[in-house]
Order: sequence, then C-alpha cells, then structure tokens
Amino acid sequence: VLPLTIIGNNKGVLALAPMHSIIRTRRISNHHQAPKSFNRQLPVCNLFFRAGTVPPNSSERRQIDPAVLGQLESPTLRLPYEFSISRDGEEQDEKLVIRHMELEDLDEVLKMCLEEFGPAAEKNPESLPDWLDKLYFEPSIRFALQAKMRENITSNENMSKDPAILVLCRQLDTSKVVVGLVEISLQPADANKNPPKFPQPSAIKNLYSKFKGVEIEGWVTNLLIDPAYRGRGYSKLLMAATEGIARSWNCNYIFLHADASVRSGRVSQSLYESMGYEVVADSDPDYAWMPKNTFSSVRMIDGVALLCFRKPL
Repeated sequence: VLPLTIIGNNKGVLALAPMHSIIRTRRISNHHQAPKSFNRQLPVCNLFFRAGTVPPNSSERRQIDPAVLGQLESPTLRLPYEFSISRDGEEQDEKLVIRHMELEDLDEVLKMCLEEFGPAAEKNPESLPDWLDKLYFEPSIRFALQAKMRENITSNENMSKDPAILVLCRQLDTSKVVVGLVEISLQPADANKNPPKFPQPSAIKNLYSKFKGVEIEGWVTNLLIDPAYRGRGYSKLLMAATEGIARSWNCNYIFLHADASVRSGRVSQSLYESMGYEVVADSDPDYAWMPKNTFSSVRMIDGVALLCFRKPL
C-alpha cells in the first residue's frame, strides 16, 4: 500500500502525493511567502533545522532541572532569568540566561535569522525578482525585530509586555553569546492565519477577534536555535518561558504553527507534543467526513503546509 498525502487548502483538495515525496517548505516564518505554484518542488524549510542537519547525539544533551522548567512556566516569571544546567560527563554546570532581546543583540540575532530564514542560496542572483527579494529581506527583518522589542526595551519593569522577543544566552569565559530566540505575542486565536510580521495595535486585534468570534490568546512564533547548539534542550527552555509569559498575560491557551511535513517537521512536532501541545483539528464542515488525524488538520497558510498546535494553560 502506497500511503498518500492530501495537499490542499481550506477551499479544496489540490493534489494527492506519495508520503515519501510530500511537499516540504523551507520557511515557516512570517517573513517570506512560499511560491504559489505547485508545478515545482518548494525549497526545504525547517523550524529548527536546515535540510540535511540533525541534532547532536544524546551525549550532548543536558539534564534540565524540572524546578527550572517550573519556574520558567510560572506566571510570576521575571526576566532576566539566570540558571545552570548540567551536562552528561562534565562536572561544571553550564550557565544560561533568558532575557528580553536588547539593541546590542540585534546584529547577532539578525545574522541567525538571515541564515535560517533568508533567501535561498540556490536562487539566481541575476534574476531581478530574486535580487529584489534579497535586497528587501534583511531591512524588513531588522525593522520587524526593532518594532517587536521596542515595548520591552523602553520599559523599566521586568515583566514582559506584548509583544516580546526572548533570547537565550550562554555564558562563555568573558562574554555571553545568543544561542536561541523566540517571539511571544497576543493574537486572535485564528488557526488559519499567521500572526502579522509587524506589531499591531490592541484595538485592531480586538476588532478582528470579535469579527472572527475568537479570543485573544498567546502566540509563539520564530523559535530558532543556533545550529551549533541544537539538540541540547534549549528549545524546551524557551518554550517554557513563553508559557510563563502567556500565563502572566492571563491567557487560557497558547498557540503556534509548525511545519506539517512528516520529515522536516518531525523534530518540532515531537517537541510540542512532548510539552502537552495538541493539533487543532480543522473545523471546516466541508471536510467533516474526513478522519480526524494529523493529516486532515494540515492547513495551507500563505502557501505553506502547516499544523496549528494549542496548549491549555
């Protein structure tokens, strides 16, 4: 039996494809829209890992104290939050800190975003659309990062304000290096829509939520770990911190989108499921006859095949 995957959108089924050749997408951020044409394979996109990369082996994994995760998930979380985790086979603990992104982090974070989400290297530099894409991408990412971190830079409080960009820093001998980041914001709980690239006023979000008949909840976007530090549990630490912030905002749920591919999205899907997230089923009545499973819940959003995950807080 050759398993098939339905590739489509909320309006109808577009194609049937063998599971082993399921369309994989290269980008899951708000910063790039995948090609709309299905006549050629889309570039590979991963939430944590580029194509062909795998997490370090288990010997590199850290032992994370459950008490640390509990403090990060607490609504009383205050940033910056400094802590240590042990490494298998080593006596010295690793010193880490989770804090709000600052202006001094901008160049380092921008480099990470460009390497992970930037225009593909295989694009033709002589092509005008590809050249314009590359020319526009970096300034747009820089401006979006500056806009999102503005609220927490100007605040003298250690409580997080909407929206918030968190960075995970690793203490080296004489300095700290950013090894990961994640964004958390308040958004209408619409599983069929990506959060906007730039912050929006609360009035607009409230108006949209009333129009759609949904609540305002916490949304996680752009979870990213430096390739040199993947597979060490850092993503779980950042996710725990977003949950703590969402609780401090009195959210009932926290939402996110993830790569729907069984190949490139396997790691991220496993992470969310291990932390208690569940796939939001597609409630479209036109597809009520379909079995309620992961593949019937795939959503085509901005030309990208995604799953929506949700966790009660």
